Amino acid sequence: LAYLWLGLLAGWPLWFFGALDLLLAVVSLLPAVRYSQRLWIVGDLALLLAVGVLPALGAYYIQVPTIDRWIVAGSIAPALLVWLTLLSYNLLSWHRDWRLQRGTVVAALGPERALDGAAVLSVAAFTSVLLLMALGALLFSALLVLGALPIFLRAFTHNSQQPLTQAKAMHIIDRSTQATILTGLLWMLALWNG
Repeated sequence: LAYLWLGLLAGWPLWFFGALDLLLAVVSLLPAVRYSQRLWIVGDLALLLAVGVLPALGAYYIQVPTIDRWIVAGSIAPALLVWLTLLSYNLLSWHRDWRLQRGTVVAALGPERALDGAAVLSVAAFTSVLLLMALGALLFSALLVLGALPIFLRAFTHNSQQPLTQAKAMHIIDRSTQATILTGLLWMLALWNG
């Protein structure tokens, strides 16, 4: 409903962003659309675009009716962090997903490798904030976002000597959700101060 109302105010391109966002989010979750074992990344990339990049582009388009490459680059870091939080929810059902051959990152790589990849991607997302700030695309106040990096890294650290239990998976979900919320609040504060 928000996209419909904002489309009336800002124009038809916002309806395009909303329709594409809805299509990518819903199609990747439908049980009828099953990606093969080799194409599991397609559904996750669709979710990455749907929960992070397209909403940021739509929000920017409402304020300034243009889109440039720096906005696309700046929207990738928050999109990665939100996607990592959604990835952590797959830790609860990774064994079932593996048996059903459901294409998720955790089912394809296993929980240990998926957690290692999530830690690397979270560091890459925060490093991209530093890189964009150094290139002049983000303001100096974007350094505030780095305050959530230790919480993200603590969320995705796992002792591989012990099996992943439901309690540990719930702990990872809690930590990653808290870190994403803190990152969003720090991101808003950084943009508000700028």
